[in-house]
Amino acid sequence: MRGIQILLFCAGSLWTGSLRSQSEWIEHGSLDLWTREGDYWQLNAEEAGTASLVLLPQHQISQSLGCSFRVRWCQQFSGSNANFTRLHWLFDSTQWATSPTLEIPANGFSVLDEHGSLSFMHLGETGDNDSIQWYSKASDESWDSIVSRINNAHFPESFTFELNWLQEGGGDSARITIARVYEDGSHPVVEFGAQASHELPVGIGFSVQFTASNSDAASIEILEYAPYAPDTLAPVVQRGRLLANGGLQLEFSEPMNTQSGLIFAPDAQESVPFTWISSPGRKAIALPELSPWPKMQFRLIGFQDMNNQSMTDTTISVYPTKSVAERGDILITELMIASPIHGEWIEILNATDSAIDVNDLSIWDGSTESAKSIVPGLGWDGVLNPGHRTIIANQWDSWMSEYDFSFFAEIQPPITLANAGENIAIHSATGRIIDELTFNNSWWRGGETIGLQKKYLSGCTLEQNWIAIDNDMASSPGTPSPTEWPMDTVIQLVAKSVVALGPGIGMFTLNQFLHPDSEPSIKDGWLWQDATQPDALFWRIDSLQENSEWHITAAGVQGCLDSTASSLRASLRIGKFPEDGNIIITEIAHDPKGLSTPWGTFIELLNTSETQTLELAGCSINETQMNEVRPLPPLGRICIPVSLNKESGRAVLRNYQGGIIDEVTYSRCWHRQRQHAESGLSLVRIQPESGRVHPSAWWAWTSSAEATTGCSPGMVDKAESQVITPPEWSAIACGEYNGKKVVLFSAPAELQSPWTAVDLFNEKGMMWTNTTDLVSPFENLCPASGTTFDARDVGLNEVRKWDSDGAEPFIEIANPSATWASTENLFWSSASIPFPDDWAPISADTKWFIPPQETLAFTECPSRIESSGKGTVHAKLPSLWGSVELRLAGEGELLDAFLFQPEMEAPWHTMLHSIEKTTRDARNDNAQWITAASALGNTASSWNSWQTHPELGLNMEILRILNANGYASPSGEVLPVSFQVTAPDQEAWELHWTIENNVGTVIASNSAAPILMEGKNPIVCHWNGAYGSIYAAPGPYLLKLELHSLQSLRCIYAQAPVAICPP
Repeated sequence: MRGIQILLFCAGSLWTGSLRSQSEWIEHGSLDLWTREGDYWQLNAEEAGTASLVLLPQHQISQSLGCSFRVRWCQQFSGSNANFTRLHWLFDSTQWATSPTLEIPANGFSVLDEHGSLSFMHLGETGDNDSIQWYSKASDESWDSIVSRINNAHFPESFTFELNWLQEGGGDSARITIARVYEDGSHPVVEFGAQASHELPVGIGFSVQFTASNSDAASIEILEYAPYAPDTLAPVVQRGRLLANGGLQLEFSEPMNTQSGLIFAPDAQESVPFTWISSPGRKAIALPELSPWPKMQFRLIGFQDMNNQSMTDTTISVYPTKSVAERGDILITELMIASPIHGEWIEILNATDSAIDVNDLSIWDGSTESAKSIVPGLGWDGVLNPGHRTIIANQWDSWMSEYDFSFFAEIQPPITLANAGENIAIHSATGRIIDELTFNNSWWRGGETIGLQKKYLSGCTLEQNWIAIDNDMASSPGTPSPTEWPMDTVIQLVAKSVVALGPGIGMFTLNQFLHPDSEPSIKDGWLWQDATQPDALFWRIDSLQENSEWHITAAGVQGCLDSTASSLRASLRIGKFPEDGNIIITEIAHDPKGLSTPWGTFIELLNTSETQTLELAGCSINETQMNEVRPLPPLGRICIPVSLNKESGRAVLRNYQGGIIDEVTYSRCWHRQRQHAESGLSLVRIQPESGRVHPSAWWAWTSSAEATTGCSPGMVDKAESQVITPPEWSAIACGEYNGKKVVLFSAPAELQSPWTAVDLFNEKGMMWTNTTDLVSPFENLCPASGTTFDARDVGLNEVRKWDSDGAEPFIEIANPSATWASTENLFWSSASIPFPDDWAPISADTKWFIPPQETLAFTECPSRIESSGKGTVHAKLPSLWGSVELRLAGEGELLDAFLFQPEMEAPWHTMLHSIEKTTRDARNDNAQWITAASALGNTASSWNSWQTHPELGLNMEILRILNANGYASPSGEVLPVSFQVTAPDQEAWELHWTIENNVGTVIASNSAAPILMEGKNPIVCHWNGAYGSIYAAPGPYLLKLELHSLQSLRCIYAQAPVAICPP
């Protein structure tokens, strides 16, 4: 085993100057096994052995000056015969200065002759509450002479303590005190002490015997080495407490003269007997007569410390310790739930006028449903006086030394406060809840630091009574917070408002949350609370009637910030409560801008009754409560500011029970003209006095006609007088959504089981769903179960581009094959060079079916598409602005493409016209596109006007257009539309032709004089543009032919677009 020794002794020049600390030492010993930092030495061996140090101050202190030595001694293991430490006091500087070996006994009780005189303190015997033994050499040269008993200096397991050696100049008596050192650097009120005859130390030694596991587990630090300084500080009494057995325990700031002091009880003439716990000691126990009062005062006179410094006569107040804590005695006042600096901790306050022992309390951990012990630390006995606070945490941390709190306790086993929410409580020894807090993460904003500070300490623990802490500097562990209210603050409970919500139902709104323990009552009715409205008290009295005066009294109401039970009274004059259709939504300002900006987003309501006032309290519009809104008089209107989505959304008016009074699923598309949708105009209900319509009834809404304001809040809008023209309902398309078949209609339809309406209103719906295999009566739209789908032949068929002042864009998809297709895995893009993320699905949530040899058109605003087809389906379209190339892909392969070219636009092309593919099967570069020849300007969701139908074809062999564009010059010269007709075979035929405008009205024909012609002999016909007595307006027209055989009764059809050009 290797031996390491360090000696500390006085050598060199005498100290004759003033008092100062020594910071330079002469070191001896095996220094390679120690690390030094300033005046701190840490054992740092690599294997088991012994070690000792000798340190000599560079400046010797004169015997006449005395000595003040303060050392911190640390042993981080339990003492035993194999592991122990010793502190050596060296005297006789001549002997040590001339010693041939600078060694001290490290592990035995013998000293060689060459050693100088010394005494040593030994700690380490059994490892179980070992005591400090102070030895010197006996007359028989053995080291078993006890210098002095160190009373009660027992140290189980590891320890760190501070030793003070005081010896007056010229004196032969040394006085020592020993105190533990806690993590925060503080000392307990109990110190151990001894006094013995001893020479003045001239150096100090430190030795260790250790096993391999403790090769770095000992240290010593010299805190002070200086001439003796007389004590000039007067002692003070730090604490007094009444013990459970009736004794009075006093704790002083320093060891006291046990022969001094008297204690007097209140109004007593004779002093109270008392005794010291140790000598010298900082604790004393007195036995006064107990008083029935919760607080007792005692006078302390004539007390002195060990240096005979007198303590100022003092009066102290003490409190009896409550045997069992009750609800509200201990309050949770502050807690840190998460902090990268301070970790987790909880502050509790004694809110009583008695002392409470936290040893008798526990903390309930709701996340583990277990009780944790509260264990006082840092020498605290656990008794918390009235008005005092303590911090409880899993362990003491260094940051706590920066704050001025006196008491600390550990939570054993540790607790974890969940950032998402937690339930914690303080329980008494009997398991009774003393205080409880349940919080969640909605109480604070996100961040690394999460804390809560209670505002009104004696108030309840609901969210209203807590302030969120988002940085550690805002916390106040162990001390009153500047944000908390004084304990004597009184906030009287009052009702801020009272409203009737429905027949016999109403609500008090209070100035504070209801106390969770409140048990109010009401005559002839009942009361209840709603967790979502903690400051509200609801009531119901069935005897109360509409159109009458109500008188309400609630008793025993207790608020979160007022523990006194109160009564609430109110009188109300009540009208009628609205029902389904009593109030109509008449205006929706969903995107105010420009002239309508000052009014913001709002929803206007109309009372349709001509005689009845309607109560709005209890109603809500889009979850906005209207409890503070005045009743609505007959035919009265009111605007409710609400947040609305600019593009689309729902406006739902409900009564208190949640029943729908009126509902609208509005969209920007409901503006009939696209330019109005972006101009800030509100949406206005047409003919609102006629009552409710289907929530999706776009045809019952239009843009505001108030050109100067863009809306008409609180007033009749000019647009309301328009006529509602509901469309005829027809099935538009069939699809699959979330595994269910769905059928979309152009207007509300009524179906039978097993079909179920998604948006049922008055037994009708715009969309119906079905979970069975039954598709009747929509076999033409919905495929049968087990149908195979093939979209390889699907292609683009018709496109209306985007124009700032034009009609609604759309894209038509055609399935020319004999098999079913669907939009599943169909994507489109109009990016110049499409990247993978430029491709968008035609329909992301619904798989729409395309029957064989059918078409289906998609648009963002189906309500704006006027077509002879079955209707269009809503979809998010790719950009159709400018000369774009629209691409369609399926299963990762390009199916079709449409590149707009200016020459595709026919002379009759307007912003209402679409561009159509002329043949069904052609795709990509093989397809030809031209302006639609339909009188409506498009054929969305039906085969194009240029494509052959079974019943009507283009028939280029029959009809040939010689001049498609008629023209009338300003001078009156007319260039007519000319066309050639050739009948087949050698039969005789009767020719009928008509000209139709874009709405399908016949404006010219030869019906009054049909033309007779022979087969194979072409004839040329002309239309001079006449429309009755006037010239037809510029634009596209449709020429239709019918050839009737006079022999076989055959009939042949042909058609072609023509146009009248502007002059």
